[in-house]
Formats: sequence, C-alpha cells, structure tokens
Amino acid sequence: MEKKGNGSVIVKSGFFYRINDFFKSETSSGVLVLIFAVLGVILANSPWREFYFSLWDMKLGIKLDNFEFKMSLLHWINDVLMFFFFFLVGMEIKREILVGELSSFKKSILPVIAALGGVVLPIVIYSIFNLGKDSFRGWGIPMATDIAFTIAVMMLLGKRISYAVKTNITALAIADDIAALLVIAFFYSTGVKLIYIVFAFLVLAILLVLNRFSLVNKWVYVVAGLVLWILFHESGIHATIAGVLLAFVIPTVVPKNFEENINMVYSSLESIIESYKRGKV
Repeated sequence: MEKKGNGSVIVKSGFFYRINDFFKSETSSGVLVLIFAVLGVILANSPWREFYFSLWDMKLGIKLDNFEFKMSLLHWINDVLMFFFFFLVGMEIKREILVGELSSFKKSILPVIAALGGVVLPIVIYSIFNLGKDSFRGWGIPMATDIAFTIAVMMLLGKRISYAVKTNITALAIADDIAALLVIAFFYSTGVKLIYIVFAFLVLAILLVLNRFSLVNKWVYVVAGLVLWILFHESGIHATIAGVLLAFVIPTVVPKNFEENINMVYSSLESIIESYKRGKV
C-alpha cells in the first residue's frame, strides 16, 4: 500500500510488486539457494548434462599483452565470489565476538566445542565403517559443513529461530568449513607451497600492526585483500580462507567522543519525553 498526499490509498498488486516483496523478505535468499540447488541436481542428471558441465568449465578472465589470467566459471564462483561471502560472514562473526552473542568466553565456547565435535565425530564414524578398506583414505570427506546451505536454511526459517542461535550456528559452520579446507589442503593435496603461506601470514602480521594503530584507509585493505587472495590461491589452499582472515584484521574503530555523543542524544531524548509528559510539546 502507498498513501498519497490527499489521504487516499493505492493498493499495490501484481506480479512485479510480489517479486519485489519476495526479495525484500528475510527468507528469499534461502529459497533461492535451495531452488537452484535442486535445479542443479536435475540438470546434472538430465539429457542436458553435457551442456550444463561445459557451462561450468567455460573459461573467463582477462588478457593484456603477455599477461593472461583465466579460470573456469566454477572457479570464479568457488574461489572469488566465495571469498567475498566468507569475508562478510567473517565480519559478522567478528562483530559478534566484539559486542554481540560471542563477546564472552561462556558465550563463545559453545560454537567452538560444537565445531570441534563436527570435525572429529564424522571422522570417527567414517573410520569405524571403513577401517582396513581402501576407502579409509576418504576420512576427511564427511567433516565439512556447507556454510552457504547452513545460512540458507536459517534464512528459510526466518524468525522461527533466534538471532543467538543463528550466530552460534554460523560461527560453528565457518570454523568447521575452514577446518575441512585445511584438512583437504594438507592431507589430500600434493602441491601445497609453504612459501606462499609464509608470505600470506607476513601480510596478515603487517595488517595487524596497522590495525593496532587504527589505520582505516580502505584502499590499504582492498590491496591487501587482493594480495592475500593471490597468495592463498597460489599456495594450494582454498582462497576463501583469506576472506575470513582479512575480516579479522580489519580494525574496528570507535569514533572519538562516541560515548559523550551517545549520552548527549540520550539526554536530549529524555528531555523531550519529560516535556511531552508535562504537556509542553
């Protein structure tokens, strides 16, 4: 609905308004993820599967004179877009650690223990059923929690679950996901290049020093993020880890006189409320 200046009301209806309302809803992202997941499974097992897989293998990138950088569409999504996804999730978790649901040891210990259990228990169960078999070397496969699907399901549930539960499950999922990526890198990959990892942590150390001095120049962190992505990508470890690490070294700056300004606003509001009660407003 929309009110006009003369007081009349226009009822908005129709296909495009419904689409707009859907995308504004809290559950829209979860619905879309599940729809496209089901669609992907259907296409992968349909007569169009060759076209479907060739689409994911399509090379995209840039070429400038002798420089060329190309990756498949699948790698652009998994390595680049998921970097930003992990960065945003990392920033959210960092905020909760500083001032939110994970700000104390008692609050943060639950997702840590749950993440540890989510790593160890699947490995134990898998190992029991595969001990002595050739399939035993796949012990690292069941330990990963797909964070994108986890968040999608929580978005689908909307307000049916509390914000605290969402925060704890997100923290659990991201810790479990990072552990799985590290296991894959160090136990299943043969081409991990430690020199790139050393340089990556050197960049992180520099960013921590800049954080200590509250440097808030965004371009420094944009360039550092790009360098971190390249270093992790070249190291053989999944580059999305760089997104989480970058989120945790970006400074959280409280403006000067923040507390005084809050108190001033609070006092002003208190005066207005008192005046209203006395009939002066």
